[in-house]
Amino acid sequence: MVLMKGASKDPKSDQSKLKKRSRSTEKARARSLPPDRVFACAGRGTTGAIVELRYGIQANIGLDLSYPSPIRRCWAVPNFEDVPNPGFFMLLALPQRSALLHISHDHSEVSEKDQDAANFDLLSTTIAVYSSRDLVIQITATNVTIVSAQSW
Repeated sequence: MVLMKGASKDPKSDQSKLKKRSRSTEKARARSLPPDRVFACAGRGTTGAIVELRYGIQANIGLDLSYPSPIRRCWAVPNFEDVPNPGFFMLLALPQRSALLHISHDHSEVSEKDQDAANFDLLSTTIAVYSSRDLVIQITATNVTIVSAQSW
């Protein structure tokens, strides 16, 4: 049992007072955050944390996209194409399929690749992706796809 100053004999009324106090504290904290700070979830499990990105540097959001379908997860993968089209790909896990977006190096252009133009399985939803400098492994509900710099 926890005793607090001004506690009543009715524990339900004390709990409602605590809930009201915590809600007002949360609202005050939300109002006190400056709008120019960017936070992200980092890590996993017990080593996870909420971290601030670009602390001390003005956070500029370079690209803001709307996608017509809900995105479950996304991964940045390298661009192995031999064309003069530098940038990177975003592999999106959608509820029923996957999507591959090409994003230019300066974030000014975004284009979606179709299944015929992509070396990835876009017909199934992506479950996991491993990405390195010269290799990408995509695991979907139906396939495992390995894409390397030599396969383009």
